[in-house]
Amino acid sequence: MQWAIHPRAYWYLAGISFFESLIITIPTEIILIPMSLTHPQQTQRLTTIATLASALGGTFGYAIGWFTMSTIQLFLHYTGDWQNYLRAQEWLAAWNVNAIFLAAIALIPYRIFAIVAGNMKMAFIPFLIATIIGRSIRFFLIATIISIEKSCIEHICNKYSEYIGWITTSLIISIWFYYA
Repeated sequence: MQWAIHPRAYWYLAGISFFESLIITIPTEIILIPMSLTHPQQTQRLTTIATLASALGGTFGYAIGWFTMSTIQLFLHYTGDWQNYLRAQEWLAAWNVNAIFLAAIALIPYRIFAIVAGNMKMAFIPFLIATIIGRSIRFFLIATIISIEKSCIEHICNKYSEYIGWITTSLIISIWFYYA
């Protein structure tokens, strides 16, 4: 919540959205939700920033796949994302731009799909359109639900924030140990 009210909160949102689509697995929602709670009148602005930054990050991922796939293969093996890479290749071969759209909406590693799309030399404009539409649906849906159910969500966050924090920390550590 402190990041959500920080003077540079919009930059934090843009940065997390950009890097979530490029290299990290921290979802944009960790800052979008608190910002939507503290600034419900700016939901559209927040989701637009998140969508555009995420699309820009996806574009960089696409470029990485297009130009430096031989180098990035080692990184994918190191991070344990190689199987996700192979799965994304299968999905893109079967569903083409629809796979990008699905990855942009769902809680699956979109960054891998962006890299694979570049590596498979998918047409850039359909890739970008699917990314922008998918990400905007995801972020606008979340922010709209937050703004509609603001009082209920604030009550839950305030009442159970310590438990939510410990559960989240435990999950992150468990995932880290699993991949390590």
